[in-house]
Amino acid sequence: MNGITVDANGRADLATSTIFENQGRTTYSPGFNQVEPNGTNKPGWGYLVNGDMNGVALAPDGTWITVGNWKADGDAVQSTLAINEVNNIQGLDINADTNWGWVFTFAVDASANSVAIDNSGAYYYAGTISNGAGTDMLYIKNATLDGATQLDGLDIFIPGSNLVAYAITLDGAGNAYLAGTVDADGIIVQITGI
Repeated sequence: MNGITVDANGRADLATSTIFENQGRTTYSPGFNQVEPNGTNKPGWGYLVNGDMNGVALAPDGTWITVGNWKADGDAVQSTLAINEVNNIQGLDINADTNWGWVFTFAVDASANSVAIDNSGAYYYAGTISNGAGTDMLYIKNATLDGATQLDGLDIFIPGSNLVAYAITLDGAGNAYLAGTVDADGIIVQITGI
């Protein structure tokens, strides 16, 4: 379990990674599921590629947004992804009920690790991107769930250091906060005027 959010009724929505052993090879599959307040587990769906689902958030209309990474066999490049998913995954028809909002492919390894959504439905994600010598924090804001309009983006770096953003949250004053690490130390980055 990599990420969790809870709706107004107490249902937990989870971003997950599932391990698979196949022909002597171990892979992790990005997926999601739900747990009702009474403990009932609704098995979700896993995408059968090597990757992880890292973060989940609920839009004001109840739409589910998950973010993570994946890569195909033999592909050195990971892609961040966002999934727009309907509010009930039981009996999920992956073609009818899941809208692949966008998949953004970088020319280097990258991962989306957390997502937050504001009251207007704009969503923000934080993650990591390789800079060739290490890693930078990645911050992107999109206007709508389909990912068509990127409003903002930052590559946050310190020369010679490895930065990773693991979590993002928003406040009511128009700021975003990224929590992560720089090398072995914890770091919080504030982005104002979001």
